[in-house]
Amino acid sequence: MEEKRITTVSALFVLVGVAIVAFGIWYSMQLTSEQETHAEYVRFAEEQVVRVDSALSAADADALEGSLFFSAVPVGAGRLFPYAFNLATQTLTRGDRTGEQVTKFHTLSPDGERIAFVGTTRERFDQLGGNEDLAMQVYVQPYDELPPVIESAADAQSDELLRSKRALSLDNEGRVLYTAYPAHNGSVHSPAASVNNWSIYLSEPNRAHTRIVSGMYPHWISETEFLFLREDGVHVYDFETGTHTLVLMGPGPGGAALTPAVKLSVSDDAQFASVVDPLGEAVHVFAVAPSGDNTQMLTYLRTIPVVAAWAVFSPDNQALAVQEASAGGSAIVRFYSVETGVRYEYVITLPDFIQEHIFITDWR
Repeated sequence: MEEKRITTVSALFVLVGVAIVAFGIWYSMQLTSEQETHAEYVRFAEEQVVRVDSALSAADADALEGSLFFSAVPVGAGRLFPYAFNLATQTLTRGDRTGEQVTKFHTLSPDGERIAFVGTTRERFDQLGGNEDLAMQVYVQPYDELPPVIESAADAQSDELLRSKRALSLDNEGRVLYTAYPAHNGSVHSPAASVNNWSIYLSEPNRAHTRIVSGMYPHWISETEFLFLREDGVHVYDFETGTHTLVLMGPGPGGAALTPAVKLSVSDDAQFASVVDPLGEAVHVFAVAPSGDNTQMLTYLRTIPVVAAWAVFSPDNQALAVQEASAGGSAIVRFYSVETGVRYEYVITLPDFIQEHIFITDWR
């Protein structure tokens, strides 16, 4: 009798266990489904990064200040999220993907008064059949340390079916230069083959956006000029003449057309520029200055020998934040002196992000 009671109790425990496991699987499926459908969570919820390779030393703390802005695909997410990483506190702040809006990329104006971001409303997202890529538009708002909120699609500064709006450059007047890939080119040109298969657009307050020139990675350097990449190197575009001029050739191997893997970055005050060349395993640093005829020229300063994907300048032009390739696949950001090329001790390791899908957009 005692043995039968034990068997019955054991069976009940098994049934209860099976029920708990079944409920857990069902709840997990519901949660996953909800996250995939709405991607809801608290906006800009702060997350403490605990897996950082090295602490911020006293010397580095004096030199490396502010926040690093980037966009990345968390492992298992399959979508881009915007982030800001505070160097002093090692705190990661996540951008918005609520049920009503989606944002991907952020950048600030040089004076810090405005923020430009790529985003969309849930309404527009649904209208385009759930195609997030095509639904994305460019927004500009005052920056007051609050997460940007999209009131409606009508508030956007761009409204055209363009793929992959990114590489934003915002000036103090609220004008945005950005790179996009025209939707109709999908079956004609490969976006990865050459930077000339992409286009640069100008988005101005209360005006429709305008296609300016083919190329990628535009950066304002004055009220009427910007630097950008074309397949043969770095060009400067002049709005007063409507023309562009090659100011730096290469660094494509054997004269091959540059691909989007080569990146251009310019400091806030337009005094320095960097060109990331992954195939050449180098980040090249240049000084930007007008020549005798007032044409902008790039003067070579130094090369940082490292396999990298992105590089941005610190607010004071003293350092470069470089997103490097790692053997383990985790996203790694290191810091280098612009003056000497010497690497700082500080390393940010983000093991929960895919290194191929991280885009450093700003440092403020």
